[in-house]
Amino acid sequence: FAAIVGSKTDLNRANLSELFEFLLVQNFLGFNWSVDSVLEEATKRDFWLLKSDSGKIRVLVIFQKLGDEAEIHFVMKAKDLSSEEVRGALEDFFNANGQVKKWWLEVHQSNFGAIFLYKKLGFTQEGLRLKYYSDGGGALILLKKAP
Repeated sequence: FAAIVGSKTDLNRANLSELFEFLLVQNFLGFNWSVDSVLEEATKRDFWLLKSDSGKIRVLVIFQKLGDEAEIHFVMKAKDLSSEEVRGALEDFFNANGQVKKWWLEVHQSNFGAIFLYKKLGFTQEGLRLKYYSDGGGALILLKKAP
């Protein structure tokens, strides 16, 4: 695997095409995210990709740094990655961004797999936004502090 870090200025037509293909191949069904909204977010924020040796995207993280804090806007993995592989990839992501002292994210309260993963990565619940999503679901506000 190879990690690639980029910013909105690094995105070009080929990158967007590659992201679009990744979302379609994974039969993307996000909690309140559309393919278009993910691609739009990627053009406005920083991103981190974990690619296989053959160049295929395995994990996508879209995030925004704000000084020594950062907010994760979107995470997606290839369907065939195990939870341990995803956890390892995200640990690599956090290590590659060691200057960040606090990581924030919101996750749909019904996304139990993601919540479990984030808690294993050291995130703690800091709040809840009731009826935050268009489906009426709440958003858990999670925080990971650097050791």
